[in-house]
Formats: sequence, structure tokens, C-alpha cells
Amino acid sequence: MSKLNRFPSPVTVLRWLARAWSLMLLVRGLVQVVLPDKYAVYPLPLTELIEMCFYGLALAGLLLAWRWEGIGGWLAIAGLTGHAIAFSLFRQVWMVQLTPLILYGVPAVLFIICWAAQGWQPHVVSNITT
Repeated sequence: MSKLNRFPSPVTVLRWLARAWSLMLLVRGLVQVVLPDKYAVYPLPLTELIEMCFYGLALAGLLLAWRWEGIGGWLAIAGLTGHAIAFSLFRQVWMVQLTPLILYGVPAVLFIICWAAQGWQPHVVSNITT
């Protein structure tokens, strides 16, 4: 008789925590795209478009991390870093960027931790064979 492990491994718990967190951020980003700010000035200035592109890169990284944790996590970190640098250069304010860095950086770091815990190998989400 074999003993069944009733508790998931810590890596599995971290992976699903990162996925749930990133799903909430992706839904928020989708709502932001579908329902834009009605008080925003159109057309957007180039500086804001550059910031939004980095923000989109971070969201794309979080989405990509569902399939490839390492690539997606690092892409999200790169997008966040680019967004923070662009925001600091264009607006001369850096303190405002701490909240997005924490909100979007934590799931990216969790994905990277899960990827590293598997020996730096790509994680295959589904092993469905036909």
C-alpha cells in the first residue's frame, strides 16, 4: 500500500499563487484597455504610449509565464523595469512606481522561483497526447 501525498509541493503552491495573482492583473489590464479613461486626452502623447508599451510587455510576460515560466517572468521584469525607467525619465517622479513594481513584480518573481526550482528547465503545463 502506497502512501498518498495529500499536500501539494511548495513549488506547486507558489506556481498557482503566481497564476492567480497574474490572472487578476491580466483581467485588470483587459478592463483598462476595453474601458479606457473617459477623461484622458486623445491622441495620447508619445511619452504615455511608450510607458503603456512597457506596461503591455509586462502583462504579456505574465501571460506567457503560464506556459513558459522563466521566459515570461523575465519578460515581465523587463517590462516593469522599462516602464519604471520611462516613467522616471518622462515625469521626473520615481516614488509613484513602487506600487506597480510590487503588484506586477511579485508574480513575475514567483514564476522565476518556480522555474528555478525545477532546475532551470522549461515547464510544460499540459502533457496531453493525442
